[in-house]
Amino acid sequence: MDGSRFALRSHILIERDAQTEDVVLIDSHSGTMCSCNTAAAFLVLRLEDGATEELLAAALSAEFNVSVADARRDMGRFLESLSAQGFLEFREAGRPLPAVERGSQNSVGRTSMGLAELPA
Repeated sequence: MDGSRFALRSHILIERDAQTEDVVLIDSHSGTMCSCNTAAAFLVLRLEDGATEELLAAALSAEFNVSVADARRDMGRFLESLSAQGFLEFREAGRPLPAVERGSQNSVGRTSMGLAELPA
């Protein structure tokens, strides 16, 4: 392992629903929100402090009783979605990459993300 990790950007807030175990990510800069199902929430909570792809795939596989290959495939799609919306950063040796250029600061949007292939 090279120490490269994925993590939520520092301005991303996490709101947890105690009853459903789902989470909502809120971009405190733009107001953009993203609701995540149980499987996606499982990954999001591991991204709070940063995690490698290997650790995320292994944890997802163990938690949802799926193969590591399936977990890695679905996790990859989810990480791509988070990254495309500006919620995620890639850190090498503890150094974050520069912030992603964003749209208007007053635009508000809401999306839903989940891992469709995994049981919720």
